[in-house]
Amino acid sequence: LPESNTTSRSCCCEHVRARSSFISLEMQVDQTYTLRPLFGGAIEASIPPRFLDLSDIRQTPDNQEVLVDGDSEQSVIVEILSLADEAPADQFASWHFQQLAEDNSATSSQILNTFNLTAEQAPLLFAGGRAIQAQIVIGQQTVSKFKEHAGNVVSIPLCVIRIPSVTTDILVSVNDPVVLHPQSSSVAHGAQVSHLGSGEALLAKIMQTFKIADWNLFGE
Repeated sequence: LPESNTTSRSCCCEHVRARSSFISLEMQVDQTYTLRPLFGGAIEASIPPRFLDLSDIRQTPDNQEVLVDGDSEQSVIVEILSLADEAPADQFASWHFQQLAEDNSATSSQILNTFNLTAEQAPLLFAGGRAIQAQIVIGQQTVSKFKEHAGNVVSIPLCVIRIPSVTTDILVSVNDPVVLHPQSSSVAHGAQVSHLGSGEALLAKIMQTFKIADWNLFGE
């Protein structure tokens, strides 16, 4: 299984690339997408059917949806957290990325790019007229599976959706192994790394179709 953190957290750079490239990445994905209900249908997003629900295999926290692809060891995680007041208002996605690094016990962590998500990139998310902020972080972490000593380099495109009206931060991340350590169990299991950038393209497509269908999810 992929390097996906399923530890529930408290219910919670440099601009080197133009925002338009995030949209163009979405157009490069040549695979089938299916509209998937998350959190009992309260959230919807298009995700390739090759991703299977981890909760069918083992227990996951109630505030997470974890979808995994055993062949590529990619995973998609949607996590609902309480709004992190301690995060800088203009860099809350970067703050969450560093928290993920701590949760993953990453031996190294690097942010490569950050930018704001626009209504063009996530039309269904912003369609309701609520005050919503969304930031993207593209970064890498070196993470070990199952507490192994060998660490794999994992690209982690992360979108953090901040909704002050329901005091909530929603994290949508793709864990995308791009370099496997020769001694990692991933190599022994025959895992195939993806092309660098494919995780970003996957996240772009997910956000293009991401919709909050039932606001009762947040206690309204």
